[in-house]
Formats: sequence, C-alpha cells, structure tokens
Amino acid sequence: MSKEETGIIIHMRFWTDYYDEKERKRNFKKKAWAAGTLYLRASKFHEIKADKSIPFNNLEELMLKLDELLRNNDVELIIKDEKGNLTPRLGKGYPKSTWSGKYD
Repeated sequence: MSKEETGIIIHMRFWTDYYDEKERKRNFKKKAWAAGTLYLRASKFHEIKADKSIPFNNLEELMLKLDELLRNNDVELIIKDEKGNLTPRLGKGYPKSTWSGKYD
C-alpha cells in the first residue's frame, strides 16, 4: 500500500470568496480568509468513515476544531516521550482541558 492509502489524511480548506462593492461574488487569487473547514478522509485501512466537515472561524480556533475532528473519529495523534513511550498529543486520549479549558 502507498503512504496515501495508509496515512490518516485531513483536508483543510480556507475560504477564498467575498462580495465586491456591487454585491457580486468574487474569489481572491493566492489569498484566503483565516477561516474554513477541516475534513477527515475516509480510510478502510484505519476503519475511518467519511464524516461531516468541521468549520473553524479563525486560526485560534483551528486547533480546537482539529482536536474535535480527531476525537469525533477516535483518532489519536501521538509522540514518543523521553522514555520511548507513545504519548497522546491531540485527539482521543489527550486531556481535553489543555485546549478547551473543560475536562472530559
């Protein structure tokens, strides 16, 4: 299998449309609003089903929404700690209070 087939893929889309002074819908070229949606691609390998996209309204909210997307799909981002143990860094298993100020 290729890396694309076995990797967990998250699409991040930034909005590029706006309305001009005559209320016509336009799109920026090489610019985007600091808002958009996150979407987790379905994966048979990881048993992830297609889910709804999650909107974010600003960059400060982006990590909260990424955490929400991962938790909704029981996905956990991990690192190796100094002892070599796998440690949750975001999503399922990571203390929610770190991002939201709320506890599970």
